Amino acid sequence: MSKFIIFSTIVLSVLTLAYYYFVEKLENVETQKYVVEKEDGQIELRTYKQSIIARTTIEGDYKEASGAGFRKLAGYIFGRNKEDKKIAMTSPVWMSTDGQNSEMHFIMPSEYDMEELPDPVDNTVVLDSFNGGRYAAIRFGGYANDEKIELYQQKLALWLLENNYNASGDSFYVGYNSPFKIYNRRNEILIALK
Repeated sequence: MSKFIIFSTIVLSVLTLAYYYFVEKLENVETQKYVVEKEDGQIELRTYKQSIIARTTIEGDYKEASGAGFRKLAGYIFGRNKEDKKIAMTSPVWMSTDGQNSEMHFIMPSEYDMEELPDPVDNTVVLDSFNGGRYAAIRFGGYANDEKIELYQQKLALWLLENNYNASGDSFYVGYNSPFKIYNRRNEILIALK
């Protein structure tokens, strides 16, 4: 019996260490920079600089489109491009949805300019510019789903209305973590400001 307990303890320890090493490796990526102008609890007003993005559009809401969109963009950065070039993953992943169609963006590493990035093989993946600008952000934890996204969009829209900020109408779900991370997940809703 004691051999079984020792063996189980060793296996559990090895699996735990492997999990944390794997998740830490996936989480240790370049994060898109922004400047915080104002904080109010879990809400921030931010300014983002211009970036280069890879984007794709998929049919469906968050639940239906997030996996397919991620696979297309991950394929591009993992070498499914005209130069078979691998590009580092960054954080966060941006996504917008109207319930029928969703668009997902990967921010390209800051070391690249548009001319240095290889052309996608998949014609549904497009390299483009993210113009940056001012955004209101609200943070939430756990795993995202359509209900949480809608709830936090409503909370942020109400805060903007109560504090006399004008939204441009553009709203994004922004996810920072790999799907393998279980604890301390970081998700945000961003609404562009006029």
